[in-house]
Amino acid sequence: MTEKKQKELIKASLIEIMTENKDYFKEIFSEIIEDAGMINAIQKGRKNTFVDEKNIMSILEG
Repeated sequence: MTEKKQKELIKASLIEIMTENKDYFKEIFSEIIEDAGMINAIQKGRKNTFVDEKNIMSILEG
């Protein structure tokens, strides 16, 4: 089997898996996008000063 044929089979298999499990893949890609956004926000907001964990916990706990 040629490399080209292998790539075509893998591509066809992935497309079939993704179309049969749309909701699952939507959830995965949604999580990836959210994580990327969080990473971007953290990197933009970082000022080399870190907040004490106790301060963060007190805010989260209300």
